[in-house]
Amino acid sequence: MNNIKISVDIIVYDKDKNILLVLRAYEPYKNHYCLPGGFVEEKEKLVEAAERELREETGVSIKINKNNYFTYFDDPKRDPRFRNITHVFYVKVNNLFNLLKSAGEYDKSEVRSLHIFNINNLPDKIGFDHKEIINTFFKV
Repeated sequence: MNNIKISVDIIVYDKDKNILLVLRAYEPYKNHYCLPGGFVEEKEKLVEAAERELREETGVSIKINKNNYFTYFDDPKRDPRFRNITHVFYVKVNNLFNLLKSAGEYDKSEVRSLHIFNINNLPDKIGFDHKEIINTFFKV
């Protein structure tokens, strides 16, 4: 029997090409930067999972719809734990710094902290295939 997981990742960015990344609090990729995201629950639609994961990991509540769908990433080795196919959504906001100022509480057991990076100055330690996702989205 296959143990394939389905996840969502969310690219939150602004007009200046600043992007929101979370610093992971647990393995795999503990202390690496990642896009906000996580696993789809059994009775959730993909967009519902994207909204929930974004809210849980960043404290930001944003409506996401099917038009915000980018693509999927399905490399069998993208997650060292098991086979995981992620569906990537995107949200463009006016000002990422202002958005974070108004954010609520987030799950500190999953995320150490929130960070904003310009896509031309990304950190070295990015987990999973999230650098590839970011570069593909912005066609870097």
